[in-house]
Amino acid sequence: MDNAQEVALVPERMTSVTEPAVEKDNVYYWSDNVRFLVQGVLFRVSRHQFIIGSKYFSEKYDLGGGDDEGTTDIVQLDDLTAAEFRVFLRIVFPSHTTSTTTSFTKAEWLTILDLSVRWHFHDFRKLAIEHLDGTLTDIELIKVGRAAYVPRWVLSGYQNLVEREGIITIEEADDIGNRTVNTLWIVRYLMDRKALDGAIENELAWRFSDEISMLEAEEVQRRTIAEIDLEAKWVEEERRVEEERRVKAVAEQAERERMEEERARREEELEAARLLEEESGRGRSVLITHPGTDSANGQELSLVQHPTPEVDTPEALPVEGVEQAGDAGADKQSTLDDVFVSLAGEDDMDDELKGSAKLTKKALKAAKKKRAAAEAKEAKMQEELRQAEEAKREAERKTEKERKDEEGRQAAQAKAAAERARAEEENALNSVLEFWGVFPRTDSLSISERAHSCR
Repeated sequence: MDNAQEVALVPERMTSVTEPAVEKDNVYYWSDNVRFLVQGVLFRVSRHQFIIGSKYFSEKYDLGGGDDEGTTDIVQLDDLTAAEFRVFLRIVFPSHTTSTTTSFTKAEWLTILDLSVRWHFHDFRKLAIEHLDGTLTDIELIKVGRAAYVPRWVLSGYQNLVEREGIITIEEADDIGNRTVNTLWIVRYLMDRKALDGAIENELAWRFSDEISMLEAEEVQRRTIAEIDLEAKWVEEERRVEEERRVKAVAEQAERERMEEERARREEELEAARLLEEESGRGRSVLITHPGTDSANGQELSLVQHPTPEVDTPEALPVEGVEQAGDAGADKQSTLDDVFVSLAGEDDMDDELKGSAKLTKKALKAAKKKRAAAEAKEAKMQEELRQAEEAKREAERKTEKERKDEEGRQAAQAKAAAERARAEEENALNSVLEFWGVFPRTDSLSISERAHSCR
C-alpha cells in the first residue's frame, strides 16, 4: 500500500470511531511519539518512557510539550552510534516475549550504563551496575567506576592492583593515570614492608580520599526514586525512634527524681518526728534523789521517766514509797519529808525546751520547703514530658499534612496533564478534519459533533 492509499484511508478511520467522554489513564495513555536521528538513522518511539525515565533528558530535548505524532521536531543525538541507541531502546522498550527476562551481553550492559549515566536514567544505571557486578577486570573497575560514579568499584580495582602479583603495565598506567599508579606503588611498598597490618582498604581510602569523596557525592545525586523514598523513610523512622527514646528517658528521669524526692521527704519527716519525740521525752524527765546520796557526783542518781503531773506546789505531788537499803523495819510508805525531790535545772530545762522547739520548728519548715521544691521540680518534669509528647504529636501531624499536600499536588499535576493531553488531541483532530475539508472550522462544535458530521 503506497502513501497515497494510506492517507486516503485516514478520514475513513477517523470517522468510524467516536472517542467516549471518559477519563484518560495517567500511566497507560500515550498520546504522541518522538523521533530521534542517530547517525543518519531515524527512530520513532513513544516519548512517554523518556519523560518518566529522566527529567533531565525530557527537559534537555523538550519532550514534555510537543504536539501529536508526526508534528514533533526531530531530536538529533550525537556522540553515539545507531547500534548503541538501539541497545538502549531495548531496555527502554522491551520486545514482546514470553520470557520474563531480557538478555544483554556485557558490552551491551556497559553501553546501557554509559547512556543511562549520561542521560540520568537512574533506574537503568542501577540495573546495569547490578548486572555488571563481578564481571569487570581490575582496570575496568577503575575506569567504569569513575565514569559511572561507583566508588566501591574504584576502590576494589585499586586494591586488586595492589594485592596482585606482577607489575602494573604501561598500558594499564595509561588507562588509569601515572599519578594513580605511583600512589598504588607506595601502598604496595608499605604492604610488602608489613607496615599496613591488613588495613589496605583504609590506606587506599585515605590516599584517594578526594577522588572517592567526589564520586560519592555524584553517586548520591544519581539515586533512584525508590532509593530516595527508602532513605526518607529510614530517616523518619530514626527520628521517630530517637524521639520516643528521648521521651522515655525524660519520663524515667522524672520518675527517678520523684522517687528520690519522696524518699528524702519521708526521711525528713521521720527525723523531725524523732526530734519531737526526744524533746518531748526530755521535758518529762524527773530526777529523784534519795537522802544521803551525793547528787553532785551523780553516783546514786536515778533518772525516772514519768509524765509531768499538773501540780502547782511540791506538796501536791503524789510520791510513791521508796524502799531504803539496810532499813527493813522502817515504814515502807514514806512522806515528802523522807525523800528529796528535785526538778533538776527547772529554769534551764525551760530554756532548753524552748530552743529544741525552735530547732524542731526550723527542721519542719526546712522539710516543708524542700518538699515544696521537690513538688515544683516534679511539676516541671511533668510539663517537659507533656511538651515532648505535644512536639511528637505536632511532628506527626506535620508529616501527615505534608503527605496529603504532596498527594494533592500530584493529583493536580496529573489532572493538568490529562487536560493538556485532551486539548492536544482535540487540536490534532480539528487539524485533520479541516485538512480534508470535511466541514468548515466551527469552534462551537465538540469533537463528538464533528466526528458525527463526518459520517
